[in-house]
Amino acid sequence: MRLFPRNFQAALSLLVLFFALPVARVQQPVPQPASEDFVRAHYTKYEYRIPMRDGVRLFTAVYVPKASAFPSDPGPYPFLMDRTPYSVAPYGEDRYPASLGPSDEFEKSGYIFVYQDVRGR
Repeated sequence: MRLFPRNFQAALSLLVLFFALPVARVQQPVPQPASEDFVRAHYTKYEYRIPMRDGVRLFTAVYVPKASAFPSDPGPYPFLMDRTPYSVAPYGEDRYPASLGPSDEFEKSGYIFVYQDVRGR
């Protein structure tokens, strides 16, 4: 004679596994978002005004990886260019954004980033 029905024993086993799995799971480190300090330490910022045929000069910010920041990859580096009518702030060669690129993976891979203001809205 069984003390508990078979379905109850199966449910109890699943319940024990459900509560035991979070304890056994290894905690993975949470990736930290990029910061201005990371960008400043690993990239050099240059600002240019690129002349167009009609005389308008478009503001362009270029972030080039420092050689000491990526010693395993001495270059040449691929680049990503973003032209926007909104803003490529922060302006000033001593001011850096909190992050570069579409994701942190590009930033940590040593890409050159080019941001350019364009005409219009």
